[in-house]
Amino acid sequence: MPINTTTVTLSHERAEQLRQIALSFGGLTMPETIGRMARELAHLGVVQTNIAGIEIDRCADGLVICLNDGAPVGLTVGQAHELADQLEFYIESPEKLGPLMNLDSDYVLSRQALTVNIRLPADGPVRRLPRDIARDLAAMLRREADLIEHNLAQPVD
Repeated sequence: MPINTTTVTLSHERAEQLRQIALSFGGLTMPETIGRMARELAHLGVVQTNIAGIEIDRCADGLVICLNDGAPVGLTVGQAHELADQLEFYIESPEKLGPLMNLDSDYVLSRQALTVNIRLPADGPVRRLPRDIARDLAAMLRREADLIEHNLAQPVD
């Protein structure tokens, strides 16, 4: 499945400002720069944090994740943290990595150039995520799992 892309036309002046912003963020790519700005605006509550085509719902002891209206997959809090860790590893690793299949959590990760590919469930279709979107997914998984973990630690009245 190819990555859906959109072309944005900017004036020369705005494009130059965006290049300056990218440099101030440490030399990020343009998509990563826009992603970082979106994350910062989401943190301020200006935009939503969701990712189109990815549904993450909390249940009593974990998360239910659905990619592209596919089959839902349940993950415990620990499995959600592990998937977030693996996504981050696949994003950041300078090494060439082969596919990772986790049958307990029912997912497959692989990397191709600047994308992280995820199959969830493991026999489902591939969802190709640019690195910055994969980073957002890892953060969402971690945040939602932490909320459940925090609620489970709260005493019941």
